[in-house]
Amino acid sequence: GPAILMQADRNRVQRNRVIRGGGIVVGPGNRNVIARNRVSRALDSIAIEGGRGNLVARNVVVDARRAGIRLGLPQPPFGGDHNDVRRNVVKQSGGDGFLVAKKDDHSTLTRNVAKRAGGDGFDVESRSTKLAKNRATNNRDLGIEAVEGVSDGGGNRAGGNGDRRQCVHVKCH
Repeated sequence: GPAILMQADRNRVQRNRVIRGGGIVVGPGNRNVIARNRVSRALDSIAIEGGRGNLVARNVVVDARRAGIRLGLPQPPFGGDHNDVRRNVVKQSGGDGFLVAKKDDHSTLTRNVAKRAGGDGFDVESRSTKLAKNRATNNRDLGIEAVEGVSDGGGNRAGGNGDRRQCVHVKCH
């Protein structure tokens, strides 16, 4: 079943296998570590819906029904801040591989991989997000769809995505 942390601080969710169900959801919670989990065919695979200073690292997400890894909520608009998402692999998500909602503030996505997402590899709707060294390949839409103002930390790569531009508002190689 799902791991849901609500009003939860300083927890570690590590080395779990989650198959189907709700995935791993934090909302809200501060300074939690979600690391080295394998999530398959879950609805919301890994989501930080609120809170600050959470770390999402070295997880593998396969066949998410919607977004693979999500920061914040698009509707109702809600988000956390200063969350760190690094070295995760998301393959074949039904929606975007990685989704950062508009209300999420100052989060960083580094060295993540999005492959074969049904939407964008990375859909970043928050201007305060920083992207560095992420890779997006063979996604249905863009490799990285970032809003204007997103901080480009360099080293992002994209190829084979459905939209020939590959990336918008960040440079991709």
